[in-house]
Amino acid sequence: MRQNLAIFLWKKRMSVRIRKISDAVKLILDFWTALYIIVPLFIILFYTYQQWLTALPAWFRPEYELLLVLLLAVVAVKGNLRMYIVPADLVYLFPRPKKFKGLVGLGLLSSFLANSAGVILAMLAVFPLYMHLQGVSFHLWMYIGLWMIAFKMLVLMIKFLVKPGCAKYLKWIFEPLFFLAFILAWQMLVIPYIQTAAQVYIASMLGILLLLVCLAAVIRALFPVQDWEDLANLEAFYDVSLMGLLLGYAGQPLRKRKGYSFWSQRRLGIPFKKAYALIYFYVKYFLRNRSVQTLYFQLFLLGLLVVLFPIPYWVGVGFLMAIIVMLGFLLRSILEENEEKLKPLLVSLTAAEARKGEAVLYNGVLLSICVLPLLAGLVGNTGWLPVMGEILLLTGFTYCMAKYLTNGARH
Repeated sequence: MRQNLAIFLWKKRMSVRIRKISDAVKLILDFWTALYIIVPLFIILFYTYQQWLTALPAWFRPEYELLLVLLLAVVAVKGNLRMYIVPADLVYLFPRPKKFKGLVGLGLLSSFLANSAGVILAMLAVFPLYMHLQGVSFHLWMYIGLWMIAFKMLVLMIKFLVKPGCAKYLKWIFEPLFFLAFILAWQMLVIPYIQTAAQVYIASMLGILLLLVCLAAVIRALFPVQDWEDLANLEAFYDVSLMGLLLGYAGQPLRKRKGYSFWSQRRLGIPFKKAYALIYFYVKYFLRNRSVQTLYFQLFLLGLLVVLFPIPYWVGVGFLMAIIVMLGFLLRSILEENEEKLKPLLVSLTAAEARKGEAVLYNGVLLSICVLPLLAGLVGNTGWLPVMGEILLLTGFTYCMAKYLTNGARH
């Protein structure tokens, strides 16, 4: 056990982390959410991707390629490396440098693999578009993806080395510089290499990676880690922030006071604001309500017919506004019918918190109608400028409608 202590601790940390993330996902998603949202979404994405492999989508223009480059640049520079260490490791493992470095190395390696998943997904997503725009083969695209993974890993390593030693302003300078460097490398080296297959471009791409390796070595030599305890605390704070992002983190409560719930370790040990959890379950109850689902799908299909048929612009806007009004008032009636069933939950909420829950429900349901005009642009019934104007108009109208239903339409 002593010889494999680093591997044992790493496996334990990974299993605990996977279990916590799965528990958090189970709290957010359930069977009906998967049935009505996740599964249809995967079917739509698979069908869309298959269509893209056949031909460029009708809405895509060659000048949109710059947006793809920006997307890939964001994927290439965003992320954080993790070591998966805890403060206790500094007491028990730090005096044993070999075991401590082994644990840190395993943590960094697993973090590398986790961050590379985003690059793989992004490269697969844009491959059909570049196949039609630049005529790239999947074999060549795979090698470009490996170069992009190496670029990202070196960038993340440099950002990781910069954190403990450099001044704060340097941390904010490096990321924009890497973002710009990736765009220039993609436009000046990767695209010409796809078009010409000249060896000078591949040599230049490898030279960029070598330059990043040298930069990482210089930063590591100039700014060695002085305070490992600070890094261990940052690791713990990152986990709390991640779970809070998933489940509604309440902030940084320093003491127990009314309105906050300090959950046990079996519930991830993260402080939550009670109102946020209650509002979440309040909204989730109505989203799973069969009457709400039936009503929503009926009016959503009506909205689809409105935007897909070539009718006058302002007539379509008026119809969608009428659908939003109808859906809002019918949703209001369902809320009133279920008030008695939810009385134990509503008693725990203040009047302001109950109104906030209603506002979240109204905005979440009604705003989905506002994106329907995008379909009119995709099928060519309306130009993109009128479509964006219609979306903004409907969004403002929906916000006012939700405000009225939350505050003005109460009995």
